[in-house]
Amino acid sequence: MPATWTRLTVTALVGALYGSCSTPGTGPRDAVEPCRFESCSAECAVAGQSYESCSGGRCHCTGEEADAGGDDVAARDGAGDETGSADDAGDSDRGVPDCTRVAPSETCDGASPGVICTRISTTDVEGTLLGYDGDARSVVLVGSPRSPQPLWLFDRASGRFSVLDDLSDTGQPYSYATQASLDGARVAYTVQSANADNTVWTWQVRLIDDRSVAGIHRLLDAAAGARTADREPRMDFVTLDYPWVVWRDIREANRYRWDAFALNIATAEVRNLSLNPVTGERDWGGVLKVDLLGTMAVFDISMGGGSEPVVEDIVMVDLATNVHTQLTNAAGGQTYPTITPHWIAWWDQRNHPDPTCQWPWGCSSDIYGYNRDTGETQALVIAGDSMQGPTVDGEGDWIAYDDQRGGTDVTHYRDREQDIYALHLPTMTEIRVTDWPGFELQPRVANRGGGTYSVLLVQEIDYGRALYRLWDCTLPEPAGG
Repeated sequence: MPATWTRLTVTALVGALYGSCSTPGTGPRDAVEPCRFESCSAECAVAGQSYESCSGGRCHCTGEEADAGGDDVAARDGAGDETGSADDAGDSDRGVPDCTRVAPSETCDGASPGVICTRISTTDVEGTLLGYDGDARSVVLVGSPRSPQPLWLFDRASGRFSVLDDLSDTGQPYSYATQASLDGARVAYTVQSANADNTVWTWQVRLIDDRSVAGIHRLLDAAAGARTADREPRMDFVTLDYPWVVWRDIREANRYRWDAFALNIATAEVRNLSLNPVTGERDWGGVLKVDLLGTMAVFDISMGGGSEPVVEDIVMVDLATNVHTQLTNAAGGQTYPTITPHWIAWWDQRNHPDPTCQWPWGCSSDIYGYNRDTGETQALVIAGDSMQGPTVDGEGDWIAYDDQRGGTDVTHYRDREQDIYALHLPTMTEIRVTDWPGFELQPRVANRGGGTYSVLLVQEIDYGRALYRLWDCTLPEPAGG
């Protein structure tokens, strides 16, 4: 049966800074007060100087005398692991603070019983923080400063951040890590670079073979081209399951005809999955998301346009055999797929086929899934006229999705009210992860080991300034699950 929603808990929200729920925790990390780029910049500006670095809990400005006490060394050695020195390497000369960052001791009750959310991000990494992935050991994320925007590693055991790739080797004045995917010790991620006048973009897919070693990566693939009114190169939605990595790509087509690419890291074979494997011709384009598990890749396709109606469906590709299978052929759009061991799930409009609906604005929608064991398609989440998704992500026994049903305008983003929900697939039990005021988005299910999972999500702090706070929320397994 499709999961239906009932509100389980109303949680009082405490201390709302920027509308966030915050219940400070207790523990040894509370005693650590890391200096931050924003606060140090302000402090140096008052003194008529410029920010240089921070260490030992103290800001350092240009023009001041060096510390005789050597507190820089003490602060780094006190971190107790290699991440402190990795964070320091080569950062201070680019305006990235070299002080140790420690996650805040801040927790927040989720909506359903047993959901506890822990804040991971510090204020100095929360700018444009929309790409991340996590597991039992760590979280990789991309965020501030604006350029270069490095690839960060958050170590769960120590609560500390370090820089995995500072992007100092791109050779361009503007460089940004954009999205990342973890698989064991490996990290795959995408990097965008731009020239000074922002007219030529270069995109790369990079791989780190050992996340415990900073600064060493391999280039897997790259594309570059002029940014024009109807075309710009781009690579995103990277997903790694060694030896395969997949991503969404645009290089020769216009900006509305994205492709799904796959690369075998062991053999260096690259495939454009949007091309017919027999004819080599493009069968479809307009890919919005691609996902991967083992040798099975899934992505959405968009066909038509102009005088023809746009058709959006889900395609599955077995990378071992190169067999393409179209999974959906229903009214409305089916898009944003994710794959788990037993299910492929996606955002679906078949119950609300509105040709005037422009994804994802003003679209009533549901979550549907394809059972990989039985080959059957069924509704997973139906909640009236509200909009589930468009973000859908799955791992193990769970899928998670953003949802408008708790807002005043249930099919639009304009009220900036959105929550995160999750569905336990074995029992088809839905829980509400957040019921906070404001906008939560980009859920990503993380395998925490031992059969447990959590969902990473961002809370919108300031849409205009692109500030997003990263939380990690427990997913309690339903009774009898």
